[in-house]
Amino acid sequence: MPRVEPLLEELRQSGQFRIRDTPAQFDFPGLSEGQANLIFWVGIGLLVLLIGLMVWQLLPVLRPASRNLAAERPLPAQTDASWQQWTRVAQELTLRSDYRGACRAWYLTLLLWLDQQQQVRYQPTRTNFEYLQDLEPYAHLSAPLTRLIQTYERLWYGNQTGTVQDVRQCQEAVEEARNSLRT
Repeated sequence: MPRVEPLLEELRQSGQFRIRDTPAQFDFPGLSEGQANLIFWVGIGLLVLLIGLMVWQLLPVLRPASRNLAAERPLPAQTDASWQQWTRVAQELTLRSDYRGACRAWYLTLLLWLDQQQQVRYQPTRTNFEYLQDLEPYAHLSAPLTRLIQTYERLWYGNQTGTVQDVRQCQEAVEEARNSLRT
């Protein structure tokens, strides 16, 4: 195998190949060296930013394990679903270890059940405080709803993942409220 150095020396002597001792310079006619360097580095920065944005857009595709489990199987629409459907969703999400989503499903289960029992008027635009105000005269219903809302808000708005114990507390609050109206 021929050695590279003799070939480079031969090319250099022939004048066909020149090796500069200084780093490559970009020639921008009409611009000073400082302006040319600024344009070069701004261009590099924009290229890095563009690549970063493309990677950020591709992250959900590249990491399939991080996909939202709820997106894989559509959840019932809050206004169209029955409390029985949300009970099944809560149980499925618990099995998938989506404890945060399961507590939300138990919360919707109770609200829709209370709506069916004509204890509260369910509307997606109403706040937790409004539901509690409706049930204030009924301690047997407001106490479990208060516990459920506290757990739900801590997980949902605190952006926590939750635990099996959290789901158990939510489910028990729903069962307590349902049992209190049966007796």
